[in-house]
Amino acid sequence: MSPAIAGRRPGGPDGCVIRALAVYARPEHVREVVTRCPNHATTRELNENHPAPTHLIRCEHKLARYVDDRLTGRQSVVIPHEQPQGQPDIAS
Repeated sequence: MSPAIAGRRPGGPDGCVIRALAVYARPEHVREVVTRCPNHATTRELNENHPAPTHLIRCEHKLARYVDDRLTGRQSVVIPHEQPQGQPDIAS
């Protein structure tokens, strides 16, 4: 698992969230939905007690919410925007 780091400014309006969404980098594939490969999505030891086994992006935040867009099929994870501890200008 690789951590994601995003630069941001301290503060922000109440109720803001951070949404992580995987998108293919090549223009000809940008409309395709990114999901975990079937092998990893069905492996029991990788998915035991995980709420979204087919999601590629995973988050350890206790309030993480996994979203499957009904219109596009895209998968994302949403967490509340919070002041990070230790480093005020970096969220991970």
